[in-house]
Amino acid sequence: LLGIFGFAPQAGLYFLTLKFLDPGITSLLLYLYPSFVILFSMALFKKRPNKIQVLSLILSMSGCALTFFKPGNYPLVGLGLGALVAVAYGAYLVAGERVLAGTDPIRATAVIMLESSAVYWIIAAATGPLRAPNSLVAIAGVLGVALFATVLPITTLFASLRLIGAADASLVSTLEPLLTVALSAAVLGERLGTAQALGGVLILAAVVALRFAPADKGAGK
Repeated sequence: LLGIFGFAPQAGLYFLTLKFLDPGITSLLLYLYPSFVILFSMALFKKRPNKIQVLSLILSMSGCALTFFKPGNYPLVGLGLGALVAVAYGAYLVAGERVLAGTDPIRATAVIMLESSAVYWIIAAATGPLRAPNSLVAIAGVLGVALFATVLPITTLFASLRLIGAADASLVSTLEPLLTVALSAAVLGERLGTAQALGGVLILAAVVALRFAPADKGAGK
């Protein structure tokens, strides 16, 4: 169920959103998901966030806004899809914390990725001809995305859910936009602006703040 109704829809919605919005705004909307993780945990499992988690949420959301926001006119359908991605991802993490409790992260990733891939193979076959990569560069790119941008982060995310819970795991993962901007500067030569630098400081502060949160009795060490 996590693969078919959790990971597959939110991943597909993210790429669909990119057809309407630029990557920066799409990422900004995606990183609303920690707030939905906290809201779903409160509504479904009566898990109220502590003060440190609320502070971390405010810092991380402010940091993401400074890092990604660009003024402009954006289509409502794109904004709606982007918000839906955040809702879907938040629900996916909250469900994953419960469903995957005590489950080996590698086995969980294998099952969820297999089911998600089956969904998209069926959709791809039904909507047009299937095309395989036809060069070594393309094959290397696909393998790189599969290993370093999918398998590795999903496995470690599941391991994180077991250790610190969905709320803290989602807040720590807001380091992703900071690392994306840093890699863009290092690899692609993009310049970092003052707003992006300040946003990065706020995101780092959000993660550091979690170290001072009271321990969750239901989580591991």
